[in-house]
Amino acid sequence: MQQLFYPKKVAVIGVSPSRENLAKNILRNLLRFGFPGRVYAVGAAEGEVYDQRVYTSVLDLPEDVDMAAILIPARFVPRVLDECGRKGVRRAVISSGGFAEYSQGGRGLEQELRETAARHGIRFIGPNCIGVTNLDNGLVTPFSPMDPARALKGPNSVIAQSGGVAMRCGALFSEAGVGFNKVISIGNKLNVDEVDLLRFLAQDPSTGAIFMYLEDIRRGRELLEAARRCPKPIVALKANTSPAATEIARSHTAALAAADDRVVDGALRQAGVVRVRNLESFVTCAKAFSLPRCKGDNIVVVSPSGGFAVISADLAGGLGFTLPKLPGHVVEQLEAKSRARVIRFTNPVDFGDIYDRTATAYVVAELLKLPQIAGMAVTVPTGGGAGGMGFTGLDAEKLLLDIKETCHRVGKPVAAAVFAGEDQLPGMIKQAQFPLFRTIEEAIQALAVQREYWRNKEAAPA
Repeated sequence: MQQLFYPKKVAVIGVSPSRENLAKNILRNLLRFGFPGRVYAVGAAEGEVYDQRVYTSVLDLPEDVDMAAILIPARFVPRVLDECGRKGVRRAVISSGGFAEYSQGGRGLEQELRETAARHGIRFIGPNCIGVTNLDNGLVTPFSPMDPARALKGPNSVIAQSGGVAMRCGALFSEAGVGFNKVISIGNKLNVDEVDLLRFLAQDPSTGAIFMYLEDIRRGRELLEAARRCPKPIVALKANTSPAATEIARSHTAALAAADDRVVDGALRQAGVVRVRNLESFVTCAKAFSLPRCKGDNIVVVSPSGGFAVISADLAGGLGFTLPKLPGHVVEQLEAKSRARVIRFTNPVDFGDIYDRTATAYVVAELLKLPQIAGMAVTVPTGGGAGGMGFTGLDAEKLLLDIKETCHRVGKPVAAAVFAGEDQLPGMIKQAQFPLFRTIEEAIQALAVQREYWRNKEAAPA
């Protein structure tokens, strides 16, 4: 697997100067993302694309290459893969569609691919996929143009059976400020599948958490065993659970319906996998796992109003959290430090309409270090919200940096929900470099997700 993600020389096969040509976008992405190795372009006719000479066959390249990114009509792929094998290429990404997901004839082409790969010892991703994006080294093989400025590097890696879902995950993780490291679209997973990739990512030092979008599971027992052995959080969105979805999935990635979804659900849970139902939950989980571990049920909620305090208490209780009464001596200490006498030092702490950054930061730090407290959810309203009340932009940014420092110093999670205008939030995320939640519901849910994950992981049989 290492050579699929860290090759030194790559051939992009299917390149032409035509405006409609998609393979040239792969070449463009590799160049724009600064892939440090040698890149060769191969196409049907000689020429030049993005200042790169186009060779007419991989056999004509002046040196051997480690990996090929192939995007040509399906009927030519077996022959070209054979040429790659003869040239010494042992890894490939086959983005071409038109295989088993398209027709019965496509199944025959798939069999040819299997035989060719076996003959030459080639491991490949695909066919019918977007391919690989590795921000560690700029190996970016999707055939859609990508912008390096919009791809934020982070610890989250994605395995997705859908190219569109893969691309969307990368965008969502970047926009949320948690970033991604590797995004892999596996398509028909004819050769390399999610089991192979999960085993690789489990050992990959650049990956902190693993996210999987699957439409079918063919090697279920091996997948569950790999998940049990994985020391990193795994989050799965298993789709294709209804008759209507099955027909779409079959024509999308040749996916077959899996076992009863209740069986899948139970098996994933036993293996320590977090099951989610939508991509937005991927983002919540990515934020959750970027925080220190929540090691218990006792949390504190810091709220800007009595109404949100009530809402937060209901949410926390529904998720199995306890909001313990704050010790009397701590309350007295906080009240003595407080200039405003309207703050209610209960749990949730109700700040009312007091937007004092220093006071809020102090309260967060003092309460988080209490030994009986496992984590905290904090609401940070800003003046950019619809109500026009809250911390000013600079004060909000400083408060978030204070919260971040306390969170990491104490080693307990603080889920900060920022009530801000849509125009404000991206800048605040970039400035804080700390996971920010859009609602108090999402913040408390994040604490619950990681608490349950680590609890189930520790309880699972070795």
